[in-house]
Amino acid sequence: MERVVLQSDERGLHAINNLIDKILEEKNIINYEGIIKQAVENAAKNAIQHGNQYDASKKIILEWGDFCGGIYFEVTDEGDGFDYSKYGDLSSDPNVGIGIFMMKTLASHVEYKDSGRCVRMEFLISGIEKTDALRRECLLENFYAKKNVKA
Repeated sequence: MERVVLQSDERGLHAINNLIDKILEEKNIINYEGIIKQAVENAAKNAIQHGNQYDASKKIILEWGDFCGGIYFEVTDEGDGFDYSKYGDLSSDPNVGIGIFMMKTLASHVEYKDSGRCVRMEFLISGIEKTDALRRECLLENFYAKKNVKA
């Protein structure tokens, strides 16, 4: 496991993006860059906006490491936590919980810890099953189709 503490602002978000690029390049898994980067970026944005309430004095912790068949990332904020079970479905309000929806859709597994202050996303990189890839594609197509209709 590796860990870095970052500022809870745009500089921290930029640092996370650069760090993900470096990690994926070192592990030679660049072909998963879009999936992993978008999920982790959504987690970081949620940590800054909802967790730390844009308080620049608070920090975000990014941890990552390998697990059997993949790589994981954990994003932790210093906020009060939240009831994550209420978000990510998009059936009640398609404009609420988009970041959580994206994390759940793009990651192979998502788990919340510490009352919602920490989110762990696991990405299988030994090979994405075709059914998993098709599920993600369908969810994202439906999401973007609804966004285009409302625009």
